[in-house]
Amino acid sequence: SLEQHVSNLNQSFIERSIVHDAFHPVRSIGATAKHHGQNWSIAAGVFGDSPNDTADTDDQEYALGARGTYAPILDGDHYLHLAGAMRHADPNGTDTFTYNARPGTRLSDGVQAANTGAISGVEDAMTYAAEIAYNIGPVALQGEYMRVDVDRTIPTLEELEFEGWYAHASWFLTGENRKYIAKKGGLGRVKPIAPLTQGGIGAWELAARYASVDLTDEDVTGGELDTTNFAINWYPHNNVRFDLNYIHNEGDSNTPIGDNDVDAVVMRAQVDF
Repeated sequence: SLEQHVSNLNQSFIERSIVHDAFHPVRSIGATAKHHGQNWSIAAGVFGDSPNDTADTDDQEYALGARGTYAPILDGDHYLHLAGAMRHADPNGTDTFTYNARPGTRLSDGVQAANTGAISGVEDAMTYAAEIAYNIGPVALQGEYMRVDVDRTIPTLEELEFEGWYAHASWFLTGENRKYIAKKGGLGRVKPIAPLTQGGIGAWELAARYASVDLTDEDVTGGELDTTNFAINWYPHNNVRFDLNYIHNEGDSNTPIGDNDVDAVVMRAQVDF
């Protein structure tokens, strides 16, 4: 996903979206091959189990993945990014997959706001993803859509389909932007035009994001979760930033949080080197 190709040091929000949380695979041991041109890139890989997998089985999970990106507009701070990705995954010997999402923050003490639970009898799963990002001057728009099709080994059980999407916008009040990195189809860090150390006020960013995941289909009731994020970010220097995020979650009756709203205010101070 595009979110995965932007370091969590450089995101507009403290956390990646609930769509990434629900559908992006965990880190796994594998190998990838990549190639790129001036305004495009392509990558493919094969992966096995996660190093943290504790399943007591000799039958490993494996996955094949590929992603391609293209930037038809690439002119400094004016660019358009388009991309698509696919992933085929077979479960390990437990024949189960689980899809879940936190309530917009990892500070939820393990609480999941949408959760399918362990889906048994899984034969394989296909994930499809589409990405778009547009930047002109200090204004940026970004969105992604993901869908997962789960095939099951029991003939009487229907194929499952889960999906999610998000859209976000950001505006640098002080005129900055995130650099586009064509060779990986991702975005880089923010560099203030007038850092605090040079007598300026640093970079100030306002951002908003709406995200939705639907983990209910057929006999699986993981629930539908909608999350709204607002962010104010201050970058006094290239490697220093302060973030303030407000997160609002709304779940349906099938989610672990029920019909309740869950709100959070999260702050972060960051120095990277």
